Amino acid sequence: MDTDLQDDPKYLPDFLKEISHGSDIVIGIRKKRKAPAILSVGLKVYDLIFENMFHKKLITYRAPYVAYRSKYVSNLPWFKNDHRYLIPIAINRGADSISELSVVLNERKIGKSHYNRYLKVFWGIIEVVIFILKIKFGKYNK
Repeated sequence: MDTDLQDDPKYLPDFLKEISHGSDIVIGIRKKRKAPAILSVGLKVYDLIFENMFHKKLITYRAPYVAYRSKYVSNLPWFKNDHRYLIPIAINRGADSISELSVVLNERKIGKSHYNRYLKVFWGIIEVVIFILKIKFGKYNK
């Protein structure tokens, strides 16, 4: 859950309910998210890469509002920006039952985004390649 208060805590019981019913991962799918075109395209490519890598039909492989069964994200060797890859990491570690919840994204209540969308896409490409290499070389294995 992001700290900018865009993700509403009222959905937490829904996430916990899905986990208690057997889901390994519960992804909060944000409705009506407005993103610049370059970011939307970059995020679609990101999702396609991981869909091809893990062969799971998910709406997205990245989301800040997610619940995990703890055994899939505990005792991780943390590297820079790994928080962006927790869904692929958990899947790589064996998470198989994945559910998705529709959540409403609120207006940002505090702070502002510090991302430069062009730099985010440029560095994101490099970061994804490095992350895939870490997966391939077993950096996140239990």
